[in-house]
Amino acid sequence: MVETGVEMTQIHVIDHWFWLGSVSTEAEARQLQRARQGFDHDGYKILCRPLLSGVFPLIEL
Repeated sequence: MVETGVEMTQIHVIDHWFWLGSVSTEAEARQLQRARQGFDHDGYKILCRPLLSGVFPLIEL
């Protein structure tokens, strides 16, 4: 999910509803990996609305 502000763009990397982190470029996003720790219920609740709203661009990695 790409979040753009006046002076900064952040790409939030999400894998199976698990937030891996935020980076500045798509190249960095492709490198960001962590071992999955199972389904994150809190992460799902936080991410559901912005992801499904269609307001933020999504980049499939």
